[in-house]
Amino acid sequence: MKRRAIAVFALAVMLMAASGAHMSALGIEFASDKYYTWGISSDDVSIAEGSIITEALLTIHGITNWDNNLHMHIVDNPPLDFVVNEDPDSGDFFQDFGGLLSAYSYELVDGDLVITFSQINDENSWVWDIFDYPFNFQLADSSVVSYSSSLLELIDYAGNSTPFGIGFDPNSADDFGFRGISLRLTVNSFEGDPDQSLLTYSYGDTNRAPVLESLVSQTVAENEELSFVVKAEDPDGDEIEYSVRYGLPRGAEFKNGTFFWKPDYDQAGVYYLLFMARDELAIDLASVRIQVNNTNRPPVLAPIGAREVSENAQLSFTISATDPDGDEIEYSAYGLPHGAEFENGTFFWRPDYDQAGVYYVLFVARDELAVDLASTRIQVNNTNSPG
Repeated sequence: MKRRAIAVFALAVMLMAASGAHMSALGIEFASDKYYTWGISSDDVSIAEGSIITEALLTIHGITNWDNNLHMHIVDNPPLDFVVNEDPDSGDFFQDFGGLLSAYSYELVDGDLVITFSQINDENSWVWDIFDYPFNFQLADSSVVSYSSSLLELIDYAGNSTPFGIGFDPNSADDFGFRGISLRLTVNSFEGDPDQSLLTYSYGDTNRAPVLESLVSQTVAENEELSFVVKAEDPDGDEIEYSVRYGLPRGAEFKNGTFFWKPDYDQAGVYYLLFMARDELAIDLASVRIQVNNTNRPPVLAPIGAREVSENAQLSFTISATDPDGDEIEYSAYGLPHGAEFENGTFFWRPDYDQAGVYYVLFVARDELAVDLASTRIQVNNTNSPG
């Protein structure tokens, strides 16, 4: 599988189309008594003049039992897909093959093992028989890339018409479990306009779900505004889409991660909402409790109007009020003339012969928390008393 010749460098630089994920029926693990190859088809490689791979990141997602005893090599012409092979011997099966992705370059990031090719350089690599060490290359934006032997080997193998990929040989007492593997290539232009793209090959489950921040309980009164932002982070940097899974109250809005609501006067109570953050493959959920406190509205007295009566004549009328919240209403009056009565909203009076004049009465409608007031003018006309 190892090649000792390199294609013409200017023709070997390329853009690469992303391959689909391949699932192995043998399970996802690196067992200590086996070795593995992960091959990517040349059909998934397209060469574009004027572009070049400037970085490669190999990530083993969700690795467990990591003890730094996994040999990894760049390989040329492996079988396609993720292939498991019996390994009767200990040591590094791939030691005579492509470049070793050496241990000092490994970095554990949130449970993922990340290998950066530009950090791995072997001064004795066969590529330095062809290129000077170090090999520098200027991009279209005038920046300069200093190539490692590992990155040059990857470019050579990927530019060939045969598959390329990675060989894995565990040398550990325990098996390594993992969710998936990805190879991400950064491609930049060295001719024409500056341009950059990211291209990814993957096997297994390489996606991590977004993580929603915890939501604190919220309290708002009826007819007051409530707003808060729902936030999530995606460990893979994927774009996140937000939505309400259930519980969105009448009149509330949720858009681009922001919740807004001004509850009506009939919406006091407790509400539970479930928010969802989604990338292309996975979701996270978070719930929040919203307490809407009652806002009391005062009763509203109907207009009473002026009244007129003669001495010794009977005057009666009933006042009325409505309460928007449906609360029970109590009525009272202030400034009642001598002899007048007011009970359960009804005013009754028969003025004496000595009560001619103008009177003002203030009526009050009250619920438990608020009042409304209305006054009326009563004109009492003189009546000659008999005898």
